[in-house]
Amino acid sequence: FKKAKRDSIIAAVDSLAYRSIMLRNEFKTEKQIKSAKVYVSGLGHYKLSINGENIGNSEFAPLWTDYDKTLYYNIYDVTSELQNGENAIGVMLGNGMYNVIGGRYSKFFVSFGPPTLFLQLRLTYEDGSKETITSDESWKYSKSPITFNTLFGGEDYDARMQQPGWDKPGFNESSWKEVVIQDPPKGQLRPQTAPDIEISGNYEVQEVNKIDDTTYVFNMGQNLSGFPKIKARGQRGDKIRIWVGEKLQEDGTIAQGGSGKPYYYEYTFKGDGIEEWRPYFSYYGFQYVQIEGAGYKEEGSEGRPVILDLQSLFIHNSAGEAGTFESSNEIFNQ
Repeated sequence: FKKAKRDSIIAAVDSLAYRSIMLRNEFKTEKQIKSAKVYVSGLGHYKLSINGENIGNSEFAPLWTDYDKTLYYNIYDVTSELQNGENAIGVMLGNGMYNVIGGRYSKFFVSFGPPTLFLQLRLTYEDGSKETITSDESWKYSKSPITFNTLFGGEDYDARMQQPGWDKPGFNESSWKEVVIQDPPKGQLRPQTAPDIEISGNYEVQEVNKIDDTTYVFNMGQNLSGFPKIKARGQRGDKIRIWVGEKLQEDGTIAQGGSGKPYYYEYTFKGDGIEEWRPYFSYYGFQYVQIEGAGYKEEGSEGRPVILDLQSLFIHNSAGEAGTFESSNEIFNQ
C-alpha cells in the first residue's frame, strides 16, 4: 500500500518540478562603480553568472539546511565582473534538498516549495551613492537545458535547448516568461560561514572494457563522491546514457545495489562539433562509469556518438588542512 501510494504521488508531480529553470535580469549603470557585492540564496541550489561570467567556485551552493529553520546565502565581490552601462545577471536553479522528488532512486521525498531565488546586488558608486538590484517581478525565466534533476536520482541535459547569451546584456528575452513571486521559506536567512563544496580533483580513465558495440565501462581508478565530465561528438538529437557505480556485476556492467530505482545521467546532443558536459545538481559515489549509445575514441562512431574524453570530478568541502598524521601503520597513514 505504501509503495502504491508513493508511486501515485510521484506520478502526479508536475513535469516542471523535475526541470531546472533559468532566471535573468538586465540593469544599467550610468556612474563609475566603486564596489559591488551580491548576496544570493538560490534554493535548492544555484549557478550564478554576471555578463556571461560564472561567479564563484561553489558546487551545491548554498549548503543544505532544514529550510523551515535556516536559509543560507552566499556573498561574492563582483566589482570586476560589472561594466559601465548595460549589465545582466543570470541564475540557474536546481532542486537539491529543497525539492526532493522521485522518478529514479531516492532516499526520501520532501518539498519546501518550488525552486526559489533571493538575490541582492549592492552597488556603491565613486560619488558615494548606492543602489540595490533585487530579485523582483522585473525578472524573467525560461526552462533550462537541464530537463531532469534530482539530487539522489541523476540529471538529464538536452543541449538543443541551450540559449547562447542568455546571461549577457542585449539577449532577446521576448519568449521568456514573467517570474512568479514566491512566499519566502520559513527559515531564518543567515550567511553561510562553512567552507564551500568545490571540485578538488579529477581522475582520468585507467581501464576500458567494451561490453558491446554501444556500451563501454570505464574504471576511473578512484572511488569518490562527485560526477563525470564528458567530451564527445554526436549528431543533433543523439542521446547517450551514463551510469556510475562503486562495483561491477559479473558481466562487467555497473552495479547499483538492489533498490530497483536507478541512478543515471542522460545527454542529448545539439550536433555542433565537440560538446562538453558535466552535471550541476546531482552527484553520486562511484569508481566506474558506464556509457551506453556511443563509441569510444579510435573505435569510431559509425553513425553513433563518440566519446572523446572522460573524467571523474571529486567534490569535497574546501576547508583548509588543519594538521597532519603519521604513524608506523601504513593503513592508518592512508
